[in-house]
Amino acid sequence: MHSYVIIDCGTNTFHLNKWQVLPEGSLHLVHAERIPVFIWPEPSPHGYLFSNLAMERMVEAFQQFKSHTQGIKPQHCLAVGTAAFRKALNAEQIQNQLFKATGIRMITLSGQDEAYWISQGIISVHPKNSINGLIMDIGGGSTEFIFADREGIQFLTSLNIGVSRLYQQIPTDDPLSRDDIQRIEQWLE
Repeated sequence: MHSYVIIDCGTNTFHLNKWQVLPEGSLHLVHAERIPVFIWPEPSPHGYLFSNLAMERMVEAFQQFKSHTQGIKPQHCLAVGTAAFRKALNAEQIQNQLFKATGIRMITLSGQDEAYWISQGIISVHPKNSINGLIMDIGGGSTEFIFADREGIQFLTSLNIGVSRLYQQIPTDDPLSRDDIQRIEQWLE
């Protein structure tokens, strides 16, 4: 039996899912794990960059995940970076360091590709032709909107609006004040 590992490297959390292909061809989830990382790139005079602390958290997460990739063919293990990796100017350097440290390869998804794969994940767990409406995935660095109906995906997009991005751009109180809400609404417009 073949096994596959997918690592979703989000802005706030890295998710690992390990799947096994059963004899009849279906997939069985063997292991799922989440590690909070909070890696949104920080502004610098040269653009947005991952900090050394964010890099340490990423390496620690990948090293923890590495035990679940043992014995799996490299082509059956994939890590995908999302909004934070699209934003950070040093993302490729970080991806190379993660590969050197753990042997796990990473690619960065475009926003459209991220929205597409989210849609495929949702569609795969629902009865055929049963989705009719808006799917929204609110992440740390981006938010994806997908409109699907019985005919399939009609529209999908990824917007650079995420919880970590908002938090970095607009300091707020806890709980949010009326002024905080107005500043957020103005920023979103």
